[in-house]
Amino acid sequence: MDYKEEENFNFDKPVNRENTASIKWDRRKFMFGNENVLPMWVADMDFESPPCIVEAIKKRAAHPVYGYSFMTDDYFNAFTGWVKRRHGWNINKDWVLFSPGIVTAINAAILAYSQPGDGVIVQSPVYFPFFNAIKNNHRKQLNNELVYDGSTYKIDFDDLERKAKEAKVLLLSSPHNPVSRCWTKEELEKIGDICLQNNVVIVSDEIHGDLILPEFKHTPTAKISENIANGELSRTIATIPLSFSGNKAKGYVVLSTFISPDLLENLTAISKGYEEYQQIKLLKKPIQVTYYIILSIVALLVLFCAIWFGFYLAKSISIPIKELAEGTRKVAEGDLGFTIAMVADDEIGSLVESFNQMTKDLRISRSQLELSARILRQQNTEIEERRQYMEIVLKNVSTGVISMDAGGFITMVNKSAENMLGINADLIIDKNYKRLLSGKHLEIANEISEKLAFSSGNNVEMPLRLTLNGKPRSFMIHVTGLKNDRGDHVGIVVVFDDLTDQEKAQRMAAWREVARRIAHEVKNPLTPISLSAQRLRRRYSDRIKEEIFDQCTRMIIDQVKLIRNLVNEFSTFARFPDANPKSCHLSPIIEEAVALYRESHPDICFNLDISEDMVKLNLDRQQIKQAMINLLDNAIAAMKRKGEISISLIHDKILKTVKIVVADTGPGISPKDKAHLFEPYFSTKKRGMGLGLTIVSTIIADHKGTIQVQDNHPKGTKFIIELPE
Repeated sequence: MDYKEEENFNFDKPVNRENTASIKWDRRKFMFGNENVLPMWVADMDFESPPCIVEAIKKRAAHPVYGYSFMTDDYFNAFTGWVKRRHGWNINKDWVLFSPGIVTAINAAILAYSQPGDGVIVQSPVYFPFFNAIKNNHRKQLNNELVYDGSTYKIDFDDLERKAKEAKVLLLSSPHNPVSRCWTKEELEKIGDICLQNNVVIVSDEIHGDLILPEFKHTPTAKISENIANGELSRTIATIPLSFSGNKAKGYVVLSTFISPDLLENLTAISKGYEEYQQIKLLKKPIQVTYYIILSIVALLVLFCAIWFGFYLAKSISIPIKELAEGTRKVAEGDLGFTIAMVADDEIGSLVESFNQMTKDLRISRSQLELSARILRQQNTEIEERRQYMEIVLKNVSTGVISMDAGGFITMVNKSAENMLGINADLIIDKNYKRLLSGKHLEIANEISEKLAFSSGNNVEMPLRLTLNGKPRSFMIHVTGLKNDRGDHVGIVVVFDDLTDQEKAQRMAAWREVARRIAHEVKNPLTPISLSAQRLRRRYSDRIKEEIFDQCTRMIIDQVKLIRNLVNEFSTFARFPDANPKSCHLSPIIEEAVALYRESHPDICFNLDISEDMVKLNLDRQQIKQAMINLLDNAIAAMKRKGEISISLIHDKILKTVKIVVADTGPGISPKDKAHLFEPYFSTKKRGMGLGLTIVSTIIADHKGTIQVQDNHPKGTKFIIELPE
């Protein structure tokens, strides 16, 4: 068809499209809920296609094979020529990509230039598939709503600039659908500047660029600035043939390009790095084999040297005899004053001298321990500075505060005092302390009152130890008498601090220092003693047939093992490593600890109760496992290897804690022993070291948790551990 025939084409001729599977006509009820509507779609108009297009399609359809086809140069030249003539924009053929539709291209652009959760700006009211593309691809919608001034819609650039700070992509409709705005060059430049400043990619939908009234002009977004062209994705979609509605078009041409210099540089660096990695990867196996060989040679050399050195020591050390064994036994029993007379100046003499030096160092360590205990008691007598009496402040301090009037009636108890003493302030306010206290507690109160009456500074400071709810507590109390301006006595303020944890930490530090010194001094001679006894047995067992010889040498070896176990316990306690927590599940650790005992103790029933909603915790796996093993060891020993052990793992979502309860059916623990159970060197076992539960307490404290012991009803004991999430 020539141009004259196109100019005379009748656009007023009605065309009935009903019953032709037309979406806009045959699905009116489905889409609009009413069949009596006239759909006025721009993308699907009811004009007849020009005869030249109809003939071209018929000609192609006449061929009996409908196979795959490609886009020829004529295909691209038709589009680029049209854009150049229509809009004065020169397009490189390589920029043009084919897309089956507008919505597909929008979704592809969002996937290419953003990640799930990134912000995407839309300027509502706008073409509804924009919103679907954001939602379906799990992006965050940022609405830059257009402003209506009574005659037309305008862009809110201030809001756009704010939204651009948290966006990755701007979906621009130009000309805008459905408000029919043809954006000016100045508006597009301002949009481009904002997006360039915030590194926002512009996806410009310009499919309506050819449907412009004569008094307006469409400007392609990518044409307005070289910087924008280099820094955005600008897309123009046109039908093939041109200016035809979507259901009549053979296809669509989508122009889309965005490769910034920075991105190209990054891609080149990544490619280069990948190639270098592939080259290095080829050397991985040979390097591994080389290192394995070197490490194996070094390991064999170290092993050989160790064996040789062991034989050398065995040949160069003589074996001590009965006096040394007796001395070892006495030291194990605590008699550090025992010494052995020098018998020679050879190896035996050196060994005896080392033993005597060891006992001397132990005596010095014991003296230092006693000195440390005295210093600890002195530190516990330190007090805090007096504070002014301000009721509004005292109610919020962490120190316990109790005030009384001149008659001894309690007028105020702060929250800290309630928590420390385990009392309810509502039950004791306005009551006399003499009616609330009795027995020993009343005697202590009267003693304090007497000291305050005879004190020169009108205040008394003293340490106080009490047993509250079965637990010993240590307090430092400050009692101050209150006087008015005339000097009359108007009341008393009692301020006290709980020093229990501080004393416990100080005792722990002192015991660790003692353990470190004992372990250091005792450990050195143990190996020579043991090796000497073993050598004596090998060399003279065939010559000396007396039973006393065998008993003595065996006693030396056994006692050395006993002392070595004691030294190892000291070393573990003195040099206990800091926790190295990592995120892991607690239940496998408990199951591994139980598995160590389940087979070897058939007479003990192990019950595990683990909540299903268990969460990961920051734990030092080895330390927690060691703590569980110590608790299980104590439980098995208490039950004499027969009974039932129950382990419960509970997750408290409200308090955000995980509770471990280890309960046994043993004889239980007396209230007196409970008070000292976690102190170093306290044990209810005859041969116990008194460090197992101390180490458990240290492990739990390093994990910011707590441990307590309670009676297990009807019998036995249970340990309760609470760890934070």
